Amino acid sequence: MKIFTCVCIPNKEDSEKIKKIMEKVSKECNSKRALSFIPHFTIRGEFKIKDSEIDKLKLDLKKLCSNFSKLTLKLTKYGFYSWKIIFLNVRKSHQLQLLHNECMRIIEKYRFPWIREIYKKSNKFSGKQLVYSLKYGYHFCFEFFAPHFTLAGNDMSEDNFQKIKERLQNKKVNIEFRVEALAFLNTENKNKIFMKIPIPYNKEK
Repeated sequence: MKIFTCVCIPNKEDSEKIKKIMEKVSKECNSKRALSFIPHFTIRGEFKIKDSEIDKLKLDLKKLCSNFSKLTLKLTKYGFYSWKIIFLNVRKSHQLQLLHNECMRIIEKYRFPWIREIYKKSNKFSGKQLVYSLKYGYHFCFEFFAPHFTLAGNDMSEDNFQKIKERLQNKKVNIEFRVEALAFLNTENKNKIFMKIPIPYNKEK
């Protein structure tokens, strides 16, 4: 049994641009948690899967990714969650929403029926989002999908968080990046990449 998070990772050049912003903001906040991850945004949060199902999942996702080409997205602004998270917002496109929806559908076929305790006990969600969190074990799904690059984690003081928020909340960003692959981070192995599924890049398309 494995616990994975399914994420999108940028190509190397764009990843370095985002990493520099992560390092700058994390240093200013005196935060280190976000720097323990490679630059990525989540497509589908933590799920359990039996080892015997991994190859079948990978095969289905390879077929899905072969239908995408040159998935290029934009970062336009900073965002903030009240639990002291600072992030760069990814502007959603039709292609990206479709990729997310189909990943949710495929993973649901193979995942073990487990959800984190936080979803069973949390009062942060209501209505359809609560239904999704209890059914799929993930709250940022379908119409609630909110792709973002975390720049600084919640390991900072409230004072630092508010200072950075005040400085960045009206600041514009103009970064275009290409999604290189879907990747599966292994939660139980320091979130290292377990496998990558390339997303094609055809310059002529």
